[in-house]
Amino acid sequence: MEGRECGEKGGQLAARYIASKFQEWRLGPAFEERTYIQDFIAEHSKVEENLALKLKAGKIIRDFYYGEDWHVWNFSGSDNFTTEVAFVGYGIHAPQKRSDDYAGVDLKGKPALLVMGIPPLLEDKLKEEAEMQQRIKAAQEVGAREVLFCSNPAQRTPIPWRLKKEIYKPDFVILYDDDKIGNFIFKEVKLPAANRGPS
Repeated sequence: MEGRECGEKGGQLAARYIASKFQEWRLGPAFEERTYIQDFIAEHSKVEENLALKLKAGKIIRDFYYGEDWHVWNFSGSDNFTTEVAFVGYGIHAPQKRSDDYAGVDLKGKPALLVMGIPPLLEDKLKEEAEMQQRIKAAQEVGAREVLFCSNPAQRTPIPWRLKKEIYKPDFVILYDDDKIGNFIFKEVKLPAANRGPS
């Protein structure tokens, strides 16, 4: 039956086959609509083959491989581009609390490189703004076309796997790395201090 992936032809054929068997066995429908078929929304993501990520830091160019060096986050869109990456520290956008990593950074059409975690002294003050969902939303609002989260060797932070679907934009990419990308960039490029205002 061509496989049974949700929403695909094979899945629909399988559902109708099962319903026909229920009728044959004289099992009554379970739903108020008096049908054997129940519609529901299933979240689905598909990562294409042969994904490529090439970075240049200083004079060195390096290829990074999907599944080994970096991953796509759920509710990521897709895009194909070559452009400069903008480093924005932790990616905290809280000007009302005098803390803004985006201040003075031109992110229009660029990927934003963010460090996971948050300085321990600011955890209470910026707890809401430090949530991954809020960081991504902030990057979208200032015009970034992608966020790439890199790990902080000095502060290991568990990766919060689930994002809310409201963050999804078809052409906005959300990636995270397994140390290699961050180590490569921070080793080869002298990055400016995060653009954080006084605490």
